[in-house]
Amino acid sequence: MSVALQKYSELTYFISYKSLHSLLKTEQSSRREEVTILFCGIHNFQDYHDINPKVAQEYLQQFILENHTAINDNKGMIDKFTGVAILAIFRGDHKETLALKSAVEIRHSILNFNKNSKIPFKVGIGIATGPIILGQVGANDRKDFTCIGNTVNMAARLETLSNKTDAHFTIYLDQSTLNSTSELDIEIKELTPTLIKGKKDLQKVYELVSIS
Repeated sequence: MSVALQKYSELTYFISYKSLHSLLKTEQSSRREEVTILFCGIHNFQDYHDINPKVAQEYLQQFILENHTAINDNKGMIDKFTGVAILAIFRGDHKETLALKSAVEIRHSILNFNKNSKIPFKVGIGIATGPIILGQVGANDRKDFTCIGNTVNMAARLETLSNKTDAHFTIYLDQSTLNSTSELDIEIKELTPTLIKGKKDLQKVYELVSIS
């Protein structure tokens, strides 16, 4: 039993808990679920890589650590590390509120880190709420538990959109997320309606300034 637990612990270093849990279950079906997606990425990673790949790896590890702490503390789940970005899922009650709190905590820790960094991080977060499909995808000999759908795409594109600002840290959210956070005292800035890839109509996008 101890050997099995050790192997389980070792595997979680390389794939997410949810992926591993799904692999160990016999049920292989997918399901639709309403969630909040947080997509957080480094926009200036090339600055680190140009200096030294080892330095780049150290900075990336620090970025992951800051994200992991805030997301875990707010009941989120990191689903994927996609290069220099992190995809996290928030489920259940108050998922939108918890995602926003995570984003603000990540911003606080990253900006504190930047104060003593020779190369400050430039980071963007995109947050979107809506239906996704949760389940296993892949080939016969290699599958992964993941989430797919327009909500995931929206969060990723909001994160990319935030790169157009000059700020070291920007948080963008969609209308659906804003509509579900009425219990929070938040300060937002509404952007000019924006054309988002994959959407026919202009989309309302909001920048999260602060949470009281």
